[in-house]
Amino acid sequence: MATNNNNHITGDLDNVLPPSPQLPSVPELIMSILNVVAALALTEDGAKAVKQANPFPTLCLIFYHPQYAMPASKCLLNELTAIVSTGLEEIVRHVEGVKPSVMGAFFQAVERVEALGTNLSQREAQCPTRSCTPANDRV
Repeated sequence: MATNNNNHITGDLDNVLPPSPQLPSVPELIMSILNVVAALALTEDGAKAVKQANPFPTLCLIFYHPQYAMPASKCLLNELTAIVSTGLEEIVRHVEGVKPSVMGAFFQAVERVEALGTNLSQREAQCPTRSCTPANDRV
C-alpha cells in the first residue's frame, strides 16, 4: 500500500494496520469464500481443517482494511458486510467448535478499529491542521 506522507489521517496506516491480505477486493470472491469454508466444514475432517486453518481473522480484515474500503475499492458498497456477517454466523451455528475463533476474530477487528480511531483522534488533537506529517504510531 502506498503511503502519502502529506495525509495526516491515513499517512501512517502502513504502521498501524496488518499487512494487506492476499484476498482480492472482489465482492463475489469474498462471498464465495464463506460458502467454501462452510462446505469444507460439513465433514468431521473438514471441520477440523477449518478450525486449524482459522481463516476468520483474515476474513474480518474486510471490515476495516483500506484495501476493501473507498476510495481504494468499492468492495464494501451494497450489502457485502451483511452477507459476510451472515455467512460467519451460519458457520458458527453449523460448525461445532469454531465459535471462539470467529468471535475472537470479530472482537480483534473491533479492537483494531477502536485503536485506529483513538490514534487518529490523538494525532488530530495534537495537530489540528492538515499540514502535519503522520506519526509513526503502532497499534
